[in-house]
Amino acid sequence: MALRQSPVRLLIADDVGVGKTVEAGLIARELLDRGEISRLAVLCPPHLADQWVEELRTKFGLDAVAVLPGTARRLERDCNPGQSVFARYRFVVVSLDLVKTDRWRQDFLLNAPEFVIVDEAHASAEGEGLGAKRHQRYRLLEDLARDKERHLLLVTATPHSGKEDAFRSLLKLLNPDFARLPLDLSGAENARARETLARHLVQRGRKDIHDYLHADTPSRGGTMQNSSTHFTPSTRRCSRMCSPTLVRASRCLARRITGPVSAGGPRWASCARWRVVPRPPPLPCGSAP
Repeated sequence: MALRQSPVRLLIADDVGVGKTVEAGLIARELLDRGEISRLAVLCPPHLADQWVEELRTKFGLDAVAVLPGTARRLERDCNPGQSVFARYRFVVVSLDLVKTDRWRQDFLLNAPEFVIVDEAHASAEGEGLGAKRHQRYRLLEDLARDKERHLLLVTATPHSGKEDAFRSLLKLLNPDFARLPLDLSGAENARARETLARHLVQRGRKDIHDYLHADTPSRGGTMQNSSTHFTPSTRRCSRMCSPTLVRASRCLARRITGPVSAGGPRWASCARWRVVPRPPPLPCGSAP
């Protein structure tokens, strides 16, 4: 699905523990192996940076560096005169709140790689009453998305928090035309709009994976069978508020990607429709040749 797009613009909105990091990494690794990209950046909250660095290294052989408030100055000192941190290192995991500041914003925009993953993307959505910090994050992502050749993956377990304008602000980063989608996408007259949106949206719950594999599979919260006990009442209420746009597009997408998978597959086996190759040797994080 993702690899049919050029560039890849996708909102990955699977539940916690289903495997969003693996899905994003599979896409990045495949594009690197094909030679379609040479660099990538992950934008995330600082507390998730070490996790991303570890996941990229152990699962995909990518040695990334973390550019955080506590490391940015040191990494900058290691650069050649006039060289940007973001140009020196091929693979970076960056604090979004660092690069949204005036000190780093323009440097990142000028040297941003061709493939960008935004984790916890809901925290950058723009909407009424969401505050100045979100506005700054969204303006940065909007500027990144203006490059029509840039691959952009938005990753979040909570794409819709009950605010329709915030959800649609994320969709606009994938395709500006989504700003004109009707609020109600039901009916035959909106079939084309649903199909278009479904090509840019992935949302699977733990129950979807359980039903897909016809077996209990390991997850961070235990087996799929008992995972519902880990959701709080507020989380369930939020899920019931999920936009009809999101629900209909997800159902449409599910019909497009279903296919046979062995019952003993791992928790992220629903990604198997992407071509998976044996793990290659690690790629260095230093400057590209």
